Amino acid sequence: MLKKETVHSDSAIAAELAADNTPPSRKELAFYAAGVASTGLANGVLAALTLPVFNMILGLNPAWIGMVGAATSIIAAFVDPVMGHVSDGTRSRWGRRRPYIVVGGAVVAVTIAVFFFVGPNWSPTAIFAWYIGFLFLMLIGNSLVGVSYYALGIEMATDYDQRTRVVAWRSVFDKVSGIAGNWYFRFTELFTNALFGARLLGLIVGVLGFASAVAVAANVKERKYHAAAAETRKRESFWKSAGYILGNRTYIRLLFIWVVFSLNMGIFAALGLYLNVYYVFGGDKAAGATLGGVVGTLGLLTSLAAIPAATWACRKFGKHMTLATALWFYIAGSILKWWCINPHYPWLQLILPFFFSIGISSVYIVLSSMQADVVDLDELEHGGRREGMFGAVGGWIMKVGGAIAIGLSGWVLVWTGFDVKLAGAQADGVFFNMRLCFSIIPAAGCFLALIAVRNWPLTRSRCEEIQALLAKKREAAIAAEA
Repeated sequence: MLKKETVHSDSAIAAELAADNTPPSRKELAFYAAGVASTGLANGVLAALTLPVFNMILGLNPAWIGMVGAATSIIAAFVDPVMGHVSDGTRSRWGRRRPYIVVGGAVVAVTIAVFFFVGPNWSPTAIFAWYIGFLFLMLIGNSLVGVSYYALGIEMATDYDQRTRVVAWRSVFDKVSGIAGNWYFRFTELFTNALFGARLLGLIVGVLGFASAVAVAANVKERKYHAAAAETRKRESFWKSAGYILGNRTYIRLLFIWVVFSLNMGIFAALGLYLNVYYVFGGDKAAGATLGGVVGTLGLLTSLAAIPAATWACRKFGKHMTLATALWFYIAGSILKWWCINPHYPWLQLILPFFFSIGISSVYIVLSSMQADVVDLDELEHGGRREGMFGAVGGWIMKVGGAIAIGLSGWVLVWTGFDVKLAGAQADGVFFNMRLCFSIIPAAGCFLALIAVRNWPLTRSRCEEIQALLAKKREAAIAAEA
């Protein structure tokens, strides 16, 4: 009798380990990757239309728009670590991640659907109140779905190269859905009332985003569930879990690279639209939006081409070497903006995506894959699976960084001396300042990220060693639980 129970326990352990380490099928990868639309479409609409709608159409001060966005982002950022801890510790019939993906997707969908239903004749105070309230709800929804969604992606990968593959699939769908983002502003210009166009777009994006969240929850299997349950029989406190993560020096280096790179883009990104509309085309919004849409679409197509190249480079040369190369591509593309954003030769901008966009796409692929390696290192050192907390702490820092970027983006536009009432007839030096901020300064800042990549500790051999040690550790933990 004892022998039969032992055999049964061993077979159950083997089955649980097999379930945790089964590589995802192509169908599963496709459904997971399509889930980027659950928040990606809505965030793309916000990024593309917030300043144009609230500044160009409604006439609000861009500095205040930025500061309001920054303040609400900082407040909402505190939800991420709490959400990560809750998600890691959740035990339900639907899993740890999927319930929050559906709920968060619903919040994001409803919010973006009504975000632009602001009255053009309202007082500035009423418009700001509307903007603050719904932007805050959007960020809360992003935390609910985003933390669990990215944690689910970390769980899906089973080895060093598989992690890059999961991120590559997600990046493909992200780029495909992002193609539309370059035409959001142009879409609103198709209507006599651009505000009506923004409202219609918000409704469409809300429906598509919620459908993608439901599709992920219904079709993607959670992994590492048994190992997590076995190693966290005693519930770990939030602060202890956060302490482990913030004490991980490798992860802090990774976050530093991420923050520096994102700030370089976030602070100055909005200047691109303004330069095209007012510097290149003298105030012609339709022409500026069209050129921006063409360049952005080409950028996403080149980003798609970069995905298999980055995946191959990670296998061949390692993730840290691929990351350094991608950063150099970004720097080159950023410097080229100085000459390519030219009112005499507008279409020179078609050169930029072959450097700038390839660099951005590759950097985010590699950084996401490297984060999964850090999660394994943490499990080896402290036990337990903290995919949610890692994503949440990273999300918190990124949101604070994003808030800073949003806040500074409006002030950068003010600092350059730009006045929307003057259209293409800006004062001397204004367009020079805008080009400097859009091109040279981001390139210089990116050198800090290059320094942080040097002597990266989690090489392929080290990651494979960690995974071998974890396999033995998980087997022992599940056996003890049985």
